[in-house]
Amino acid sequence: PPPVLFDLRVAVFANSAHFVWELITGVVCPAIAEAP
Repeated sequence: PPPVLFDLRVAVFANSAHFVWELITGVVCPAIAEAP
């Protein structure tokens, strides 16, 4: 694929990975911390 398309895919992947990380740290970690 053209380099631009590759860069776009990498950017989208990094963005979704960051979103998933934010979701985990923002939701899962507090839930674990508040668990008995």
